[in-house]
Amino acid sequence: NPGTLPVYYIQKQNSNMTSEFSKLIQDVGNDVPWATTAFGSPPDAVNFWMGDRRAVTSMHKDHYENIYCVLRGSKTFTLIPPTDQAYISYIDVDVYKYKMG
Repeated sequence: NPGTLPVYYIQKQNSNMTSEFSKLIQDVGNDVPWATTAFGSPPDAVNFWMGDRRAVTSMHKDHYENIYCVLRGSKTFTLIPPTDQAYISYIDVDVYKYKMG
């Protein structure tokens, strides 16, 4: 039963692609040339996320530009315009780390 299996998800900031998954860089590269041209500089960070179809990212606000590439499967984004920020309630939540076992 897939509903009872754990949801594994790799997600971390601070350019984990170049620091922790550097062996993958030779396959995917660490730059998107048209994005570097558009933003006027190479990326500050290259991050890697991996999960199956059950992995869900909670609603959040990024403080920087993003280029997202899906290698397999699909990802759905809900983009909310900055003008609607007043209608979204925000709360601070504690940070937790999941440990199996």
